[in-house]
Parts: sequence; structure tokens; C-alpha cells
Amino acid sequence: MESRKGAILLYSTINENKMLEKVNPKTLMDFTKNISKEVRLSGTIEEWRAIKFVEEKLISFGFETKLYKRIAYISHPKESLLTIDNQKIDSITHSMALSTPEKGLKGELIFVGTEEDFKDISVKGKIALIDGLATPDIVALAEQNGAIAAVFINGEYTHEMIVSTVWGNPDLEQRSKYPNIPVISIKYQDGQNGLTP
Repeated sequence: MESRKGAILLYSTINENKMLEKVNPKTLMDFTKNISKEVRLSGTIEEWRAIKFVEEKLISFGFETKLYKRIAYISHPKESLLTIDNQKIDSITHSMALSTPEKGLKGELIFVGTEEDFKDISVKGKIALIDGLATPDIVALAEQNGAIAAVFINGEYTHEMIVSTVWGNPDLEQRSKYPNIPVISIKYQDGQNGLTP
């Protein structure tokens, strides 16, 4: 072990291949199935069960563990409803996305495509329809370009995402890093049904 400027570097003589040989694929999949059998939103009992499972496994391997609890600013997405031409489309909303007004939000939907297409397509005052996952940088790009909301087209399944880089213990200086537009995601197939060119 070597210590430098507060950083600790660990050196090991264990051969990487020998370590990989010790990985049991069945056990690995059993662990994965166990922690992924429930939706684990931050601060919920489901998340706590997953954490306790991981802790128990680490202890069984001979590790010492210490769990820390803290008060944190988190966001649990609620419901999402998307209607286009009187057709309801399944959708989800995302952590830290702005809620719509109580009566919802109406606007013109414009297909942007990908991040690179923002320079060629004006979304000002419109709802941006974007290919891909709802990530903080693309949500910020849509907002900076004047979009009033963003709808992301995911793959076969929608993906739970956080659309802000701030999580946990924010301060007032980080307020500008939270999105000021609603953000939802839909499945790929729904995005292809007349919504995209």
C-alpha cells in the first residue's frame, strides 16, 4: 500500500485471470436476480432490502461493512400521461423533472432526433421529441433551446432516469442545474407510430 496526498493506492499481486476464474456465473446471476426483483427507488424499503442483501453477501465473503443513513433531497417520479391526437401513449416521467401545471401542458410536438440536431431545428416554445435516453445534458440542451417539455423515445422498454446532475444534498448555488421543463419517455414502438418522420 502506498499513501500520497490523502489518496490510498492499493497494489495486489493477484493475477486478474485467477480472480476471474473464481467468479461463479450462476452465483453472479442469482445475486443480480435478487437485487433486481423489485423497483428500488431511493429511500424506500425495497432499496433497503437490496442494500441489506448486498451487505449480508459482503459479510459472508469476509468483508467488514458499515451502512450510513442520511437525509437527502430525492425525487420519486409519479404518473405520466401523454396524449397525442386523442390517442393515449404509455409513458413514464423521471426523477427531478419539473411537474406540469395541474391541468397538464399542451404544445406542438417537434421531432428533433438526436443531440446534434438541435442546431438545425428550432424547439422554442415547443415540445421536443428526442431519440435516446433522458439524460441531464440533453434535457438541459432542450431547455436552453427554448423547449417547454421533452419527450424521449427509448428502446423496447422505457428506462428510469434522473434528469439532473444534482442529487442528495444540494445547495442554492446548484438550483440552476435542475430542469425547469417536464420530461417523459416513451417506448420505441410508440415513437415510431406516426410521431417521427
